[in-house]
Amino acid sequence: MSRETQNLILVFLGIAVLKTTLDGTYVRYVKPGLGPYLIVSAVVVLLLAAAAIVSDIRAGGVHEHDDGHAHSHRMPWLLLAPALVVLFLAPPALGPGSFVQRQTEPPITVAGGRAFPPLPADGTPELTMIDVLQRARSDTAGTLDDREIAVRGYAMPREDGGVDLARILIICCAADARTTRLHLVGPGTESMRSAGADQWWIVTGVVVSGSATEDDRWTPDLRVTAVTPTEAPSNTYSY
Repeated sequence: MSRETQNLILVFLGIAVLKTTLDGTYVRYVKPGLGPYLIVSAVVVLLLAAAAIVSDIRAGGVHEHDDGHAHSHRMPWLLLAPALVVLFLAPPALGPGSFVQRQTEPPITVAGGRAFPPLPADGTPELTMIDVLQRARSDTAGTLDDREIAVRGYAMPREDGGVDLARILIICCAADARTTRLHLVGPGTESMRSAGADQWWIVTGVVVSGSATEDDRWTPDLRVTAVTPTEAPSNTYSY
């Protein structure tokens, strides 16, 4: 690989990382908390590229040496492909319609569970998917018992004809994406089955006590009381 190619790859890589971080599209691929580290990484890469270019110019240009072997000049340029795709195409975030086969199991941090903070006394609180899953599995205080809650997600049909409310969870980046879900039970989900795959929903209901079991990857049942279509959130991932 020539020096010019190396420098060009560094420039495009640094620009791609910096652009996606500054315009916010980086959250399609990694957690929001990694933003500052991406900016620092992009700046360092660009500084390295600039230093290499300046060094080559001061040395009077790059001098190629023939070592007697034939080299392919196509393969190094393929290293630019990921940077160019992110820079000009910006692949969308995972979500409805994405094939994410792995299903997460909510972590249990204390043997036997722990007491979770109580929910707000008034109204129907909206909880994140992962919060519901953790409370259903590990909460010894029973904060979900007989309590109506609201959860946001998209519909995922089940093999038995039912519907799950789902959301993509990423631990670090989109490469380790997993599906989190709630089994929806009771009437009111017919509209979810007939709507488009990209439709998002706010589902109100009560978690069925004791329905989260190890045999079903600690996925609880949510007895539905209301279903409301809604716009997809700006960040479709759960963390």
